[in-house]
Amino acid sequence: LKSRRIMKQIARAVAVIVKRGWLNNEKKSCEDLLSNVKSLIQHSDSSLRVLGFQLIGEVLSEASSSSSSSDLDLSIDFHAKVCFSFEHRCLKPILALILNFLKACGCSASCNPLAVAPAAQGLVTVLNWPFTDPKDFSKALRLWSSDSDSDSSSSRYICPVNVEVWGNVFGLTSPLPGLVFGLLKKHPTLLNTQQA
Repeated sequence: LKSRRIMKQIARAVAVIVKRGWLNNEKKSCEDLLSNVKSLIQHSDSSLRVLGFQLIGEVLSEASSSSSSSDLDLSIDFHAKVCFSFEHRCLKPILALILNFLKACGCSASCNPLAVAPAAQGLVTVLNWPFTDPKDFSKALRLWSSDSDSDSSSSRYICPVNVEVWGNVFGLTSPLPGLVFGLLKKHPTLLNTQQA
């Protein structure tokens, strides 16, 4: 349990660093993140696979939020730009990684539930993403700003998922409800997995 807490803290710290440097070179930031995450989740050491999905979860949380788990003392404009950039550069390939992993786990009873839990949480975060209008960042920024003092983020859900763009990602696996229920059937302890 202690090592899981340490891994989560490491993932959180890395996510804050990734967010802070994201806008310096957006393309490289995305490429580096995907490369590092892939190397972790494909590693033979199960603890590194868990760390990889914890990192995905923390980065998704940082990128989708108008705040940070660390006080970065940055403007709402910065947070909105990171979210906008991350969504259009990295969100789709991250979703593909998550779905492919969960599909593999759905077919294998030996998959580590400690890795499945943060992967499933990452899927939930993507499906609840505050999608923005890709043609109008200023609109996104206005809605972020008006919502910055509120606990509710519902007003930031500007644009629904573009099925034409995202359909091929969901096509990488069986229909999503079937995947999730199949996963829970093979790994019922997933419902009881506590994220430290």
